[in-house]
Amino acid sequence: MAYIDFMRKLRFRDFCLPGAQCHFGVSRIAQRGPVDPHTHDFIEFFWITSGQGNHWINGQSRPLQPGDMVFVVESDQHAFGAHQGQTLTLVNVAFPRRTWRELIRRHEGQVPDFFELQDDRRRERRLTGLQLNQLAEAVVELSRGRLGSAALERFLLNTVWIVGVVNEASLGNPGQIGRAH
Repeated sequence: MAYIDFMRKLRFRDFCLPGAQCHFGVSRIAQRGPVDPHTHDFIEFFWITSGQGNHWINGQSRPLQPGDMVFVVESDQHAFGAHQGQTLTLVNVAFPRRTWRELIRRHEGQVPDFFELQDDRRRERRLTGLQLNQLAEAVVELSRGRLGSAALERFLLNTVWIVGVVNEASLGNPGQIGRAH
């Protein structure tokens, strides 16, 4: 399939509630992709909770399945699509880059910077069942509409612990999605 010809740019201010410090969403995609190709002026990460599909990122298609997590930066061009007969369900958290930089600054040397990795493949993770369960618990506050800075920071620090610190190789090959690219 050819890659995306038209790229829309999403702006944080256009889809966040007034006063919100982040966007939280659960998307269900049943269409074959690429669906809604875009870039944005913020960073985000998503993880797959059910279904199988593809993530088109920077000109390449990568398979997605439950447990896959991807960190996306502003310059990434990406879109999603489900495999035939599937509904791909993904959870997404988006926030301004400055929020992440401030967190990294305050916790210097203690927080792996998933978003600074230049190779988009190194910004992919395969989560275990335990990590997915822990992440589901960590995101409850955001899912209930508490989108302020304290709730976001609690969630981000918990996510770093679940994905990065618990997974000893948070920035190396063992944490990457385990398949050939």
